[in-house]
Amino acid sequence: MPKRITAKKIAAGARDGNKTPVSRAPRCRHITPKGYRCRLLQTSELGFCRHHAAPVLAAEAHDAAALAQELLGTAKNFKTAIAVNDVIGRALRLFVERRLTVHEVKAIVSLAQMLIFTQGRLYSEYSAIAGYDAWYQVLQHSAPEDAIPDRIEIRPFRNMSAEELALEAAASKAADQNEPAA
Repeated sequence: MPKRITAKKIAAGARDGNKTPVSRAPRCRHITPKGYRCRLLQTSELGFCRHHAAPVLAAEAHDAAALAQELLGTAKNFKTAIAVNDVIGRALRLFVERRLTVHEVKAIVSLAQMLIFTQGRLYSEYSAIAGYDAWYQVLQHSAPEDAIPDRIEIRPFRNMSAEELALEAAASKAADQNEPAA
């Protein structure tokens, strides 16, 4: 009759009948509801046999997929600063909730920095190949759905003089004042 082993004994490093430390034995870590330990050998780095490791690995894969979906949100691609900033903000929130480690956040921020750096070159390439309208289309189709309100129109980038900027700001302010109160 096998000796009954409780999780408390395993954690304390109790010894079985062969004087082998139970916590260091190459057997599966699974404990049955009756308190018996699985006799199969470990086959995974998690410390379980193949039979008991499958549900653990499946649960970890599901958690990783859910975390990735939550991190990426509605970002379709990362051709806009809005999409990249949205992902960085989500990463910060997940870090504060202790669902991401410092190393994972550092990797995300480093990749985001590279994406932001390449956006100027993307703009140049799209504009050179297909004109400003191509970049305009990229911006319209790349931004997250909840990032841009309906009334804001994305226009192609162009250098404006100080007078043009002042006129545009005045026109925008006048338009905001003429809107009926909601």
